Amino acid sequence: MDSAALTRSLTYIQANLDGDLSLEGLAAVAGCSSPYFARRFADMMAETPKQYTSRLRLERAALRLVLLDEDILEVALDC
Repeated sequence: MDSAALTRSLTYIQANLDGDLSLEGLAAVAGCSSPYFARRFADMMAETPKQYTSRLRLERAALRLVLLDEDILEVALDC
């Protein structure tokens, strides 16, 4: 997987953070097989695709709690 494919994947993840970010779907965006995508993504990003998406979702939830002073239950149900 080259840097352009990684960039496409990262952009797709950001745009679809609320949706289904399956390994198969991300691999299709990058144009490669799921095992190859998972291995190369982890090599290039130092975390698995699942770890990366989970971290982004948690960071977004934390920002909502801190900056927007939203109710914890509301944020939990949205995320």
